[in-house]
Amino acid sequence: KTKSCAYYAARQASKNADIIFMPYTSLLAPETRDALGIELDPKNTVVIFDEAHNVADAVRSSSSASVTRRDVNRAISMIENYIERFKERLTADNLRVLKVLLSVAKRLVSVLTMSSAEREKKSSVKKLSSLNNFLFSAKLDNVNVFELVRFLKQTKIAHKIAGYGEYVEQMKENDIDAHTNNSEDRDWSGAWEGARTVTETRMETLDTGKGLEARVVTAKKNQHSANVASVHAMANFVHVLGSEDADGRVLVEKVSGSEEEDSSVKFVLLDVASRFRQDIVKKCRATLLVGGTLAPFEELLTQLIGYKESGVFPPDAMISSSSLPPPPKPMLFSCDHVVDKSNVLPLAIAKGPSGKTFDFTSKNLKLCENELLDDLGRSILNLSKVCVKTGGIIVFFPSFSLMDRCFQRWQNNNNANTTDAPSILQMIRKAGKTVLKEPRDNAQLDRALTQFSNACGGEKPTYELASKTGAILLCVVNGKLSEGINFKDNLGRMVVVVGLPFANKMDEELSARMQYLDLQQKQVNGSSSPATTSAGQAYYEALCARGVNQSVGRAIRHKEDFASMIFLDQRWCKKDKRNTLPGWISRELKVVDGNFGEAVRHVAQFFKVKQQM
Repeated sequence: KTKSCAYYAARQASKNADIIFMPYTSLLAPETRDALGIELDPKNTVVIFDEAHNVADAVRSSSSASVTRRDVNRAISMIENYIERFKERLTADNLRVLKVLLSVAKRLVSVLTMSSAEREKKSSVKKLSSLNNFLFSAKLDNVNVFELVRFLKQTKIAHKIAGYGEYVEQMKENDIDAHTNNSEDRDWSGAWEGARTVTETRMETLDTGKGLEARVVTAKKNQHSANVASVHAMANFVHVLGSEDADGRVLVEKVSGSEEEDSSVKFVLLDVASRFRQDIVKKCRATLLVGGTLAPFEELLTQLIGYKESGVFPPDAMISSSSLPPPPKPMLFSCDHVVDKSNVLPLAIAKGPSGKTFDFTSKNLKLCENELLDDLGRSILNLSKVCVKTGGIIVFFPSFSLMDRCFQRWQNNNNANTTDAPSILQMIRKAGKTVLKEPRDNAQLDRALTQFSNACGGEKPTYELASKTGAILLCVVNGKLSEGINFKDNLGRMVVVVGLPFANKMDEELSARMQYLDLQQKQVNGSSSPATTSAGQAYYEALCARGVNQSVGRAIRHKEDFASMIFLDQRWCKKDKRNTLPGWISRELKVVDGNFGEAVRHVAQFFKVKQQM
């Protein structure tokens, strides 16, 4: 109605605000913060990070950069067009630096192009190296990267190149020669916005027809956006090349065949602590990390403020000023869950109905996957029969791959090895449970959740919906449904965690992070004793623990809520793994390492009592 922009209004209002809400990305990147006009004051600013278990990854993301060969080729074309068009108007020094930027882009294309020997292998090639080694191997060691970064910042040339590139594409659509069109006095830093508006107007006009032309125009519009993104991706990568050698690593991934344009080079930030300390902690009066899944606290602080500074002490240490070490160490304040212990039933189950030991390690899955998945299906079938009739059951798998293989096995297996015996999936459905899977496509997520809710009769089924028989939703730890989604009340009466979702240690980025944390630990402690868990291993185990804790927390959403948490793997029966769970779960956890029927009796008794209340 007012034809005003809420975003710019909020930016203006923030100058006089006492409390400002913003996403991590707007706060953690100094350049973005400056662009938004957000100033941090060491005397007055208090920063509060909610869901703070995500902060380290957010810092890593905001300070990392990647670019594909497709991006670089697009950037080369747009830089060449810009130089050709404005070479007479550019100063000699600016023209020289632009040509250096162009040569850097061409060197990156060379780096991302497979050699003849690499092509013969017909497989992707990954190489992780230090920043200095990458610059030498890419023959960029003689480039003054700092001059390039300064040039990009001061001139905002990436915006101008992208703007002119958009203009050229728009002129091509209209069969106009961009080089002869009168465009001398235009501000190219915002030209891409104007080009996009014209494209959208044309699409609206053509959309009144049969739709074919509208789709073509939409594709061109997306191409324009990709051109703009390519220039900025290239510029961002040049920015990170000015980092310290110890700050991170460079990962080059070359892809063969028709997907060769997807080959990429990525700067991976390792030193999260120095960025977070310098950009946030030292610029604020206080920094608060808030969340329900921050434990283990020491490991999180090791990432965010460094191994040496990550000591945690209780609030009562603040009573005497003499107890404060210089500089002050982080303070820890931890509360218990509001839910009563009688409202949760955590079970660690080591064996299935057939007596098969639940061991969902990748090594054991290779040996007896079908037998394990069959027993898993029978376990969920038996547990679902004693759950609340309309209740929702959420089953979390370590990966999409295992979830898909499991569903396929339940769908096709023959329980009695005879042609007329029902499959496990048929038996689950015969028991009245609708079985759904978490979709990989975000566009299908709402539909899956709606189907799940309808099958359960909603959070609190009315008398008319009492005939609903509930549903089982198969999900993935660290997937779209493991965080930020509420399966409260009837939608989440049981959460099942299959195995432990450990990441792949062979992943180059993960391995580099672990090695870096180990190095920081050794620099502080010297050679750590064999009995001490290395900082890298602690980080690796914490990734798994936080993923599980986020997942099981989907079910208990308020004080009166109740649910059973089932952990299916023999490793959960060991004390060290149980201790990674939140205290309100681990204290009540019952270990069932023998007869599976004992677990069924526990669950049946729990829900019988809760339904009588």
